[in-house]
Amino acid sequence: MVLPSGVSEPVWGLDDGKKSSGHGTIELSLSDDGRVTGSATGALGDLVIEGTTDKDALSASVAPSNGKGFRGIVTGTVSDGIIHGNLEVSSSDASIVREAALMLTAERGK
Repeated sequence: MVLPSGVSEPVWGLDDGKKSSGHGTIELSLSDDGRVTGSATGALGDLVIEGTTDKDALSASVAPSNGKGFRGIVTGTVSDGIIHGNLEVSSSDASIVREAALMLTAERGK
């Protein structure tokens, strides 16, 4: 995350990037009516994902499945059954900020 010129966040300087970093799994369902629902598990904890999609774009909120945890957004483009996008989240007190590029492909037969 890039802050505007002249703005600083001292707490972020204490973050070495190791806590709440690592592999995770995202599962999304895209309904014909444009609803997006899903979940994520991994270094960020257990998360719930809800949002919308049209034929070209996806936008969804990310929240902890229970209690305190990471919150944020997933945004992306949808093309040929593949979602290319970004996950951007922060801890409940905003002392930890994480972002990741993602590529999701359709899993057939589920």
